[in-house]
Amino acid sequence: MSFETCSHVKEDGTYCASPALRSRKYCYYHLMQRGRRLRLALAQGRNEPAQLILPPLENLDSMRVALSEIVEALAAGQLDHRSAGLMLYAIQQAATVSLRVAQMQAAHKHEEDEKGETPAARAEQSQSPRLQEYPEFERKFGLQPGVDLDAETDHAMRAAEEQAAVLSVAPTLQPGTSHPVPFKVHYTREEAYQSLQWEIHQMKQQIRAYKEERKLELSKKQAASATPPLAESLSSSA
Repeated sequence: MSFETCSHVKEDGTYCASPALRSRKYCYYHLMQRGRRLRLALAQGRNEPAQLILPPLENLDSMRVALSEIVEALAAGQLDHRSAGLMLYAIQQAATVSLRVAQMQAAHKHEEDEKGETPAARAEQSQSPRLQEYPEFERKFGLQPGVDLDAETDHAMRAAEEQAAVLSVAPTLQPGTSHPVPFKVHYTREEAYQSLQWEIHQMKQQIRAYKEERKLELSKKQAASATPPLAESLSSSA
């Protein structure tokens, strides 16, 4: 039986070769990967935070997808480091549990083999049907039917880069130093974000210093008003 295979090219130059969904160029995994990438690019082009939707951490494949999503969002400046660290820690814990469950299942299969059940019969019983089509894909990602995912993603990424260049802000000082940052024509989204964060930090320090100064002046005035002048104290004692 012949069937169309996935057109995704891996990093080693080989095709995915998994069965493609009906009327699609890609398998379910790589179709969803392109949908998430396009959604991120469109959000960047609109200068909006992208909605990060992670799959349930039910197996190692879903954890690999979640890990890829977090790394891409972090690299695009759509996720702060603290949140990313918590998510990665949760994935690590889920992977530990999943591996433990896999070990328990392997031990159970070994017991079944010793009882005489053949691996072929067990594989036939546990085989799950493969998804063959996904007509809800465009609706899930808000796309027009028949859109070229690769071309649309490239266009959205170029628009996002142009938007980031327009909104970029050149910092005056390097974070933590008094040295000026060398001038650059364009700043990436991450550099602009770090610059703004540093400027906000500087403003907070100035506001804190101003409040401390006002507090000190107020305490001096209160102390002066509470202490009677020397002349008044002498006249009252006489």
